[in-house]
Amino acid sequence: MTPKSPLLQLATPLTGAAPDWPRIDSNASVRAAAKLVANAGSEGVVVRRSGKDHGIVRGEQLLLELAGDKDPLTGLPRSGALRDWLSERLIEGQEVAVAFIDLDDFGAINRSAGHTAGDEALVRAARAVQASCAETDFPARFGGDEFVVASVQRREEMKELAANVRLNLEYEGLQASIGFAGGRRRTGRRAHVSSTVEELLRLASQDCLGQKRDRKAGRRQDR
Repeated sequence: MTPKSPLLQLATPLTGAAPDWPRIDSNASVRAAAKLVANAGSEGVVVRRSGKDHGIVRGEQLLLELAGDKDPLTGLPRSGALRDWLSERLIEGQEVAVAFIDLDDFGAINRSAGHTAGDEALVRAARAVQASCAETDFPARFGGDEFVVASVQRREEMKELAANVRLNLEYEGLQASIGFAGGRRRTGRRAHVSSTVEELLRLASQDCLGQKRDRKAGRRQDR
């Protein structure tokens, strides 16, 4: 099943004629829709799907959605803003890559030192991830002890980023498993944007899980 775009999820279906608001494709991001509303001085946008007016989203809905897309603990964007960024780059025709970062043994920190120490570790991890990024990269807290860096860099360059992440995490007294997806330049791809974003995140998460299993297996063999 193709994932619904954020704008489709927010949109109220039309029951009559659409208002004279600016139109935006359903694959566009919430952030792009909010910018369009601001520039047009409109009350909202009309969301178009398959070339037809589908529904409306009011400006206040867009602002509320954006306000909830920043993690109050780490200050990083959350997964909604990450998906918006990836969607925007794909709509622009760019190839994207993601690095999925999962802290190792984070549960042990919470169990042994409490949730306050766990929160402090997440703040340090966010600082390490941000310090490893170029200005054109997009770091986000994905959820729990997981972070993602989205980029238009090639896969080989993303591996250099991952090496920097590991070094900066070690400086903060932390370790992580890191998986990748995307970053290979192709031509002629016409995949649905939302599907492509979700597939990239799924593949990077799976790769990260495989890295974590390999690290645990390696530690068992060393004993």
